[in-house]
Amino acid sequence: MDKITERLQTISNSGAVLRVEKRGGQLLVVKSFIDDIDRAVMNVDKQRSQMPVFHAEGNIFTVKVLNEYFDGDVLNVEMEYVEGISADQFVIAGTRQVAGVLKSGLNAYLLQGYSNSKETLIDGKLFVNKINSVISATQDEELSILIERAGSQIESLASEALVYPVGKCHGDFTLSNMIVTHNLSIYLIDFLSTFFESPLQDAVKLLQDFKYGWSFRFEQSGARLKAKILCLNSKPNVISMLERMYPRQMKILLLLSLSRIAPYVEDTVTRDWLIESLSLELEENC
Repeated sequence: MDKITERLQTISNSGAVLRVEKRGGQLLVVKSFIDDIDRAVMNVDKQRSQMPVFHAEGNIFTVKVLNEYFDGDVLNVEMEYVEGISADQFVIAGTRQVAGVLKSGLNAYLLQGYSNSKETLIDGKLFVNKINSVISATQDEELSILIERAGSQIESLASEALVYPVGKCHGDFTLSNMIVTHNLSIYLIDFLSTFFESPLQDAVKLLQDFKYGWSFRFEQSGARLKAKILCLNSKPNVISMLERMYPRQMKILLLLSLSRIAPYVEDTVTRDWLIESLSLELEENC
């Protein structure tokens, strides 16, 4: 039980404390939120409202929320336990068949999110203000220089209002927030409320993995190479479609997605990864 808890805590990015309990012969995952309870409630509501996605090669579900209760000031959320491995490890150990299943599933998920969205004209100040708050919160000198460059690009790209598809999104749609089961179903965890709700947010989060290898940054070089090769074969076509339809919007959100990591960097591996990834993205034209 302790090993299961440790593994779940490792793959979770929610900031909550996780534990696994056995009740009535079944395993449950209990997430305890100590800080920012209002946002935690929104995240749980978001998880509850996500509809399943069905596609030819498998299905995408959300881990079910079974119960929630307060213990003093701590919010406890009980969820079903899903046996499987996180998708970031799945692609390292995967095959071309795995790549096909992953590509089909992620395509279906992104397409459903886009189909359910509504195109809306958004004032660029929303994104300029967000990057300025990231600049203020970043203490690392080298990262600050990069974030300021990102801010200049975002300000230029967002100098006028642009049309975005607005609608539900996961909020932190990286491979490490997906559990893959033995029958190749995908279960989503760690939903996150964000400052701007759009299916483009999920697309750029996937680009952090498929383009820059966010979820594999701590792996050895051989595992990173294998993951990169499999990602080349499993990148969702819908991402390329959205990049063609919303080039400036995708660029703005990807620069923001990378930049927002900077204030929370605590290790050299992530710092080096962010410096390299953000430098490459700043040099690339949309």
